[in-house]
Amino acid sequence: MELLISACLLASPESCRTESLVVSMEPMTPMTCMATAQPAIAQWNEAHPKWKVVKWTCGDVRRSKPFAI
Repeated sequence: MELLISACLLASPESCRTESLVVSMEPMTPMTCMATAQPAIAQWNEAHPKWKVVKWTCGDVRRSKPFAI
């Protein structure tokens, strides 16, 4: 599963970027993705305190087609 995070700088909210995190190489259902994504996003947020996650989506790494949550 690939997690795509859109994050913006706290000091400059118009400065945003997209990060790609590979959480698992195993396929996951949207429900499993939702449950797995929360801790991964929290961990990313702790490691990047100057950024705020504004949206995220999950996708299948093998297909490179995200599905919206």
